[in-house]
Amino acid sequence: MKKNGDVNNLDARTLEIAEDVDKHYIEGVLIQDLLSILNDIREKHFTDNTTADAPYTADEAQKKIDEVINFKGSEREK
Repeated sequence: MKKNGDVNNLDARTLEIAEDVDKHYIEGVLIQDLLSILNDIREKHFTDNTTADAPYTADEAQKKIDEVINFKGSEREK
């Protein structure tokens, strides 16, 4: 037979584990909900000209690189 203290410790440990499981479950649910909300916000603002980043193409990047390479100026300015 177990002593009363051992039974209480087992009960307390069982409750601790249950709280941990609940905590992780709730965290998982919240994370999934928040990711869904953030994805929705991103999608809504993706095409909004006032908040979305302008699309950046490879041609634009090449133009910027060419500007730097072909920069005319003094050695100090380069």
